[in-house]
Amino acid sequence: MGELTAGIIFLLLSIVIFIQTFQLPESQYDPLGPAGFPRLIVVIMGILAAALIIKKLRAKDFKKIEFNFKKIFRDYKLIFISLFNFLLYILLMKFIGFRISTFLFVFLTQFMIGPEEKSGKTYFIITSIALFLSLGSYYFFQSYLSVIFPPGIFFE
Repeated sequence: MGELTAGIIFLLLSIVIFIQTFQLPESQYDPLGPAGFPRLIVVIMGILAAALIIKKLRAKDFKKIEFNFKKIFRDYKLIFISLFNFLLYILLMKFIGFRISTFLFVFLTQFMIGPEEKSGKTYFIITSIALFLSLGSYYFFQSYLSVIFPPGIFFE
């Protein structure tokens, strides 16, 4: 039941993200524009989610399945945490900008799904990875792909 639920969630998420890609600005230089790559990834994610749903629907006898939200949440806690962080990341990006929201997303996700006991070394590693990924991805997309990200209230 958990894999079927995950498939449905990812299929719905891929539909929402695909629709959101139409809000990205058009590019004068690139025929695909900044929405081309995200659309490709989202279509692949949607196809894989649909395949998972079909596979699970064919393999199960649904008369015996009981829906237990607590068990599903306990078994898939890290997935729900990651999805929540991702939705928060998307919502915050317009307000605080790509760089800061990416840093917070990577940092919080690593912090929440990382090891239970954290030391100063763990915080240093988490912060370093979050900083490198947020600034590195910003530089790569801005410099090489000419993608313009929301600057946020701190960099306007």
